[in-house]
Amino acid sequence: MYGRLLRFLFALPVALVVPAGPGFADAPPQDESRRLAGEAVLPAPAAQPYNDRDAPPRVRIPPQYPRKCLARAKSKEVVAVEFDVAPEGRVVNASVVDSTNACFNKAALASVSGWEYRPATDENGDPRWRRGVQTVITFELM
Repeated sequence: MYGRLLRFLFALPVALVVPAGPGFADAPPQDESRRLAGEAVLPAPAAQPYNDRDAPPRVRIPPQYPRKCLARAKSKEVVAVEFDVAPEGRVVNASVVDSTNACFNKAALASVSGWEYRPATDENGDPRWRRGVQTVITFELM
């Protein structure tokens, strides 16, 4: 009992947003043995997605570390999220692509759903949809 109490008192939960890097789309195929070993294995998407670096955010709400996940969380948990950016810049159709712990999915989606981006424009300067934007949210105990 005291071990759990001390872990709760001294563990500082932190959630980080890590933009999907250039190699994100080239991630290796899903490998169950690596997943069971605790590694975040992100599947390669079918189409070439926009990563978060291609879509400059205007508003990025940091995710809240869910307290209910503290008891069974590893020191680092990762949630990969994919979403579309509407012409006005709001996030729609957010979904989890992969996750090391499903307990964190709801917090990651809630955070991403509140983000706003500068709209993408076509060659005429008119706002357009930006589909398949991907980002990785990391939850860490420090």
